[in-house]
This record gives sequence, structure tokens and C-alpha cells, in this order.
Amino acid sequence: MIITPGGNRSGVQNIQNVSARYKALATADKGKVSESNVQQDSGDAFFTKLSSMIESYSAKLTDLQDGITRKQTAQQGLQDISGGLAEMKELFSGDQKESIGNRVSEILSSINKSVGESTFDGEPLLSGFDSSSLGLDAIAQDPAGAMARLDSAMVAVQEKSSAVSEELGNLESEVRNLEVGRQNAVSADTAVREMQFATNLLSLTNEKIGSEEVSGLFTKSINMDKILDLLS
Repeated sequence: MIITPGGNRSGVQNIQNVSARYKALATADKGKVSESNVQQDSGDAFFTKLSSMIESYSAKLTDLQDGITRKQTAQQGLQDISGGLAEMKELFSGDQKESIGNRVSEILSSINKSVGESTFDGEPLLSGFDSSSLGLDAIAQDPAGAMARLDSAMVAVQEKSSAVSEELGNLESEVRNLEVGRQNAVSADTAVREMQFATNLLSLTNEKIGSEEVSGLFTKSINMDKILDLLS
């Protein structure tokens, strides 16, 4: 006997509600996915757009994460250099300026090592901050002028560190904004796919199908509330 699923009116009504509440699916970056856009595009074309949007966000996030790693590497190198400069300033502030040559040489070597190791994909990040560029190579032989040289070097390092910190903060802010946009796109994709499933199910209920098949469909776990929430 061929029947219609009259015993499942509440389920059908829920699916009809999905269609009735099919409106703006997500806000991503500065653009909105509107109901009219959805209605104009075919399902496949719309999914392609969303997939492309998600991939674009992911690519941008990867680039930004690389930028963050670059800035964090530079930041760590500058902290090491700053620590070395502070130690040398303390040494030259003491009474044994003539006996600190070996330790000063060790610190300068450590500074140069930090500069050499501060790279990203082979790109040097702290060019201009080695001991020679900072004017410190002959500092042990010129104790009288050491403090002025160290003060000058510390100012240069501090200015660079402040600039790097600001750039790092900007990158991290961009990442947060892009994460929101990407998540909106992912949620929109999920919502549309579930709505499409619900629409297909509604189409099936409008046809005369066997009671056994209807029973099989409606015993599946379909979270209609979730679909409605995602589409709202």
C-alpha cells in the first residue's frame, strides 16, 4: 500500500520552518552572504564559493602565522641582545674596567650569535644589530667611551624592539579577525548543507513513497533545532 507520511506532520513542519527561515547565513570579513545571493546561485556554485572563501582565509592565516613567528624570533633575539648590553653596562660601571675584557668579549660573541640565529627561512631578521654595527667591537679597549656607546646601542635595540612588538600586536589582531571570518564561513557551509538535506527530505515527503521507507527516514537522528539555530 502506498501512503504519505501523515503520521510525521511535526517533522515535516520543522523542515518547512527551515525553508521559511532561510535567510542570511553568515557574515564573513566585510561582506555578507544574503538570501538573494543564495537564491541566485545553484547549490554547487554556492558551496564552491564558500569552500574558496574558507581556503582563502586559511591561506591568509598561514601567512600571518609565519609573520608572527618571524616577529617572535626577532623579539627573542632583541631580548638576548638587550640582556647582553645591560650586563656590559653593569661591568663598565664597576671599578675593575681594565679586567673585564674577557667577559666583554664573551658577551659580544653572544650578541653576534643571537643575531646570526635570528632568521626565518634563511632570512636574517636582525641585520644591523651585531656588535660591529652597534659600534661595540672596540669597547673593551675604550673604557672611557664605553658607557656612551652602550647607551646608544641600547636606544637602538629598544626602538627596534618597540617596533617589532607593535607589528606583532597588529598581526595577532589580524589573526583574530580572520579566525572569526573563517569560522563564519565554515558555519555557513555547515548550515547550507544541512538546509539542503532538509529541503531534499521535504521533497521526498511530498511524493508518495512506501511506509517502510518513510519510517526509515524519520527514525534517523535529525537535529532540526540545530539546523534552525545555524540558519538564524
